[in-house]
Amino acid sequence: MDLKNLLNDGRIKEHTPSKQEIKQLLAVFDRDITDAQIEILSTDRKFSTAYNAALTIARIALVSSGYRTTGEGSHYWTIQASAFILPLDTSMIRKFDKFRQKRNISGYEMTGMISEQDTKEMIDLAREIHSVVLKWLSENHPGFI
Repeated sequence: MDLKNLLNDGRIKEHTPSKQEIKQLLAVFDRDITDAQIEILSTDRKFSTAYNAALTIARIALVSSGYRTTGEGSHYWTIQASAFILPLDTSMIRKFDKFRQKRNISGYEMTGMISEQDTKEMIDLAREIHSVVLKWLSENHPGFI
């Protein structure tokens, strides 16, 4: 599967990005990665906020490439599409998707299943993806940064 297949299957749609949109998404990342480290928040909430930061930065790659997810499963398809756009290794994509599943359960079904270690790893993953995306943007879409 590749971006063309995702487009043909209706998982993503074409989108015209703007510098302002990318700037706003970067601001969301900054807010969320900062908030994920607020000590008084629950571990579940810190994890979820760090996950949102990682998802937002992955969306930047998708949007900058001229696409947006559409319909159900947008988190999953954003993660999958980022594998076709960014130079991320397979283990990072698998970990990101595993954390997506954990976030779904902790966000909608059960509390207390997220460990401090999970939260630390999610924050680290978000920062790593952020670094990759900024480098990728500077090389592929310098007008957006």
